[in-house]
Amino acid sequence: MNDNFLQRGFNADLEHFELTDIMQLITQQVKSGILTVKSKEGNCSWSFCDGQLVGFSCHFPSHSIDLESILVKSGMMKRRQFDQLVERHGCRSTIELERALVKDELVTPEKLEEINLRRLIETFIISLQWTKGQYRFIPTTEITSQEFFTPQDVNFVILEALRQIDEMAIMEERLKPLDRRFEPALDLIEATPGQDGQEISFGKLGLDRQFDLDELEVYNLFNGLRTLEEILNISTLGRFHTCRIILNFLDRGIITPPTGELPSYRQKLTQAKFYQYSAASVLVLFCLCLLASIILAAGNLNTRTRKDFFHTLVNNVKAVQEKQLLQAQELLLRDIVDEQPARPAASPPAQAPSKPTS
Repeated sequence: MNDNFLQRGFNADLEHFELTDIMQLITQQVKSGILTVKSKEGNCSWSFCDGQLVGFSCHFPSHSIDLESILVKSGMMKRRQFDQLVERHGCRSTIELERALVKDELVTPEKLEEINLRRLIETFIISLQWTKGQYRFIPTTEITSQEFFTPQDVNFVILEALRQIDEMAIMEERLKPLDRRFEPALDLIEATPGQDGQEISFGKLGLDRQFDLDELEVYNLFNGLRTLEEILNISTLGRFHTCRIILNFLDRGIITPPTGELPSYRQKLTQAKFYQYSAASVLVLFCLCLLASIILAAGNLNTRTRKDFFHTLVNNVKAVQEKQLLQAQELLLRDIVDEQPARPAASPPAQAPSKPTS
């Protein structure tokens, strides 16, 4: 593909020419223009000025990476507050929205640049995984610059996106199956002992003091109804950062299976312990029978002694079995007590008045 071809512009298919190749070609030949890729999953456009990325726009229905979703879903702004901002400033584009946010001091310029860089990398992560679709490059020098976007080197963005794609595949493998559901565990904990021995309520401290903003956003997505796949798609942090936070939550026990599924896990655990005790009982019985066979084979016991020996052997086996059964019953009762909510202590019954003595 020569320089004249880029100057005229072109259309191509993702199946015949990879997106990374055309991006690197634009960079190497220091071209200016707009590269747009379209697929059934969405579309995205990147603006180039002298070979550098200077802006982008995207529309991915299955992902929440537009600025509006990030501001509202992350908790940075309330929906009503966002609508009032748009109406007050008459925002009709992302650039106008960014200027309004900075003017009203709702978001700092540095924070906007950070958000836009993450959004840019996410557009690469999504589009580089498409195998079907078309893209088009239109050369032009009339590029609208984004005020709160630092120009980026294409090679850096591509390498970072590919790195996250590789690591994300490993993390998603650890999270499988992705149709599992979890709910927040901190809501189930009423209090924890503090340094002075007093109990501190999580409700009093507030979740914003337990997590940073990214962790808090992901934590609020767990409600026991959404699957992991749904949470990965709707999170404004992107799949890579969301995967990493979810794995951290699982390691720390911050999210658990829904409450309705907990009894089944406990039942399986209790059954496993019961089978463990049953196996021990069989082992003890086998050892006793082996010992009895050795003694009987020696022929050193008379008839009465043999009868007493077998009677003692049977009693010992019964005692072991009864002990195992009691232990299993205690485990079952303990699980039942744990699943039931605590009840207030009952007041002592009123004593009947004593009869007067005659």
